[in-house]
Amino acid sequence: MALTVKKTVVGPLEENCYIVYEENGHGECFLVDPGASGNMILRQLESLHLTPAACLLTHGHFDHIMAVEWIRKQYPEMTVIALEKEREVLEDPEKSLLRAFGGNFPTENIRFVADGTALSPAKIPVKVVATPGHTVGSTCYYLEGQCILFSGDTLFLEGAGRTDLPTGSTASIISSIKEKLMTLPDDTKVYPGHGDETTIAHEKKYNYMVVMG
Repeated sequence: MALTVKKTVVGPLEENCYIVYEENGHGECFLVDPGASGNMILRQLESLHLTPAACLLTHGHFDHIMAVEWIRKQYPEMTVIALEKEREVLEDPEKSLLRAFGGNFPTENIRFVADGTALSPAKIPVKVVATPGHTVGSTCYYLEGQCILFSGDTLFLEGAGRTDLPTGSTASIISSIKEKLMTLPDDTKVYPGHGDETTIAHEKKYNYMVVMG
């Protein structure tokens, strides 16, 4: 299976939204963290002749979720997926930082899943990897057959997500990175929530959370 991962940088915080689909596939894809610029994402889907079967959320902060409902209005059959423990953040506009925008996130239409759940959005095998720390329910999505990890705001190129926001924990994010992510194969390509791509091998050598811990 040959996959394409298309990155679009959206919003004032330059968040990475990903469109993931099989080359020469069946016209379906899944999204990771459509945080803003809903019209631009929709235009990309249309230009690629893709229908989003699912939207995977790495966590509930506003800059990762604000285009979800806009896209779902156009594709009402799209399944939105998040870790069960992130319900706390998604349901609380203070914790999601949505309060400043005067809105709430409709969690009644989300499929909440557990750590280790095997998913198949757009018929692509994906494993849920709970990585608390940036938020209590932060999660990464691992495509084992492709050696691809969508790390959200848990792991960045030579860095990690902040832990001073509601439900954040420095001890938890260090544990998540070392025990959950650094155990993945070295050639795993990491697509983070902000910034450039990296690999597990590179982070083992240069990430301060790893080398200084």
